[in-house]
Amino acid sequence: MISSNSKKKYFYSIILKTLGLILLIYFISTFFQEGNKIEAIITSLINILWGWFLIFGFPLFLLYSNHYFRSKGISFSKDDDIFNYKSIKDSFSFGINDVEKIELYLTTIKYKKNIDIQGFGEYHFQLFILKNNKKIAVSCLLYDTVEDDFPKELISIKKKFFPLLKNNYDNINLELHEEKETQIIIPKRIKTSSKVVEHFLEKFSTKNKFELENIIENPKSYQPEAVEAAELLIEQHTKSSSAKSN
Repeated sequence: MISSNSKKKYFYSIILKTLGLILLIYFISTFFQEGNKIEAIITSLINILWGWFLIFGFPLFLLYSNHYFRSKGISFSKDDDIFNYKSIKDSFSFGINDVEKIELYLTTIKYKKNIDIQGFGEYHFQLFILKNNKKIAVSCLLYDTVEDDFPKELISIKKKFFPLLKNNYDNINLELHEEKETQIIIPKRIKTSSKVVEHFLEKFSTKNKFELENIIENPKSYQPEAVEAAELLIEQHTKSSSAKSN
């Protein structure tokens, strides 16, 4: 979910910095001009605010509203080396070894490493392309430390003047099937790296046999890795029970 820190960083602070700077310059210049009438001051102030909105405000509102509404109902979190993605349509976890590549879309300002005069240069999103053909786009409002968490060789940096998100990428597999009509493969069960399974093994270690069986019997309610971990733990329980009886 979008945190209050993200809202502050990518919206409120940008408004305060850009609008505050323009108003400060305006009031300083007005202060040294004698004889200005109130009507003229108000008119010029309105013009200044319109100018701010067109140059700074409108692009910021466009980017923020796009990222905000495309990220509603989505959560993206990191738990040690495991990344957890959850949306209305899908929910799964993956590790670094499950990632084929990451496309990082930056503004032109950030891409060229220019001075961010307009204030919205930090906006970006990352498109995770996993080895199981899943693709997910994650806004900077949800996650903005991809360059710290993933190896550089996995990240491909791309330039976009306005890095706007599409209707997310939960349905990206449908697009892949349309492009590759001869290779329509919809796996019944996708197995990711052992790190993801190990994460659930540790998480489910305190569950009893009944709880584990409930996970196995309801695979649609759980991630494939969670079901696999439950099966392994049931197998361990069975083996330990057999050993005790012998």
